[in-house]
Amino acid sequence: MEKNKKDVEEGNANIVEIIEFINSLLKNINQLQQKSVQALDQMKKQKTIKEDMNHKAKVVQNKSDQIELAMTEQESAIADVVMSIENFNNMLQKNTESTNNLRDNAQDLKMLTESLHGDGDIKV
Repeated sequence: MEKNKKDVEEGNANIVEIIEFINSLLKNINQLQQKSVQALDQMKKQKTIKEDMNHKAKVVQNKSDQIELAMTEQESAIADVVMSIENFNNMLQKNTESTNNLRDNAQDLKMLTESLHGDGDIKV
């Protein structure tokens, strides 16, 4: 009977150890579950941040495209202004040449008139 009592006590001690081990495992599983939930929350936050960053990157790309288009339009407009200035400058030079030719022709005409009339009765 002593032996049975001792075996029962040993069995009870083993059962207590097993229960403590199971409780320890359950506690560890609970901690792992909490860590998994935290990791999932972080993953959701990162996904939201990624989506936000992708959206902002698209906005920046659109703005960049608009800036590039505006710069191209300005470049074209500047080229048009330069061409207009060149055309105006050419017209001005031709006008100056024509004025000089007109002045020279008028001078020649005056001299011709003076040579034809001798005394210069006709004055220009």
